[in-house]
Amino acid sequence: MEPVCVADFERLAEERLEPGAFGYYAGGAGDELALAGNVEAWRRLLLRPRVLVDVSDVSTATT
Repeated sequence: MEPVCVADFERLAEERLEPGAFGYYAGGAGDELALAGNVEAWRRLLLRPRVLVDVSDVSTATT
């Protein structure tokens, strides 16, 4: 399997790491509120690819 997104990498990590090691990286402390917040923040992040756009005047601005 060739990973193409974060979920793919998580599945590969779960398959290849020892259960304790995977739990350490995939889990959080206490009630895991920070972990849940981080996951939600990544879900809100969207990248908009710009395909077939004139690149003669390139800008590094973000929206």
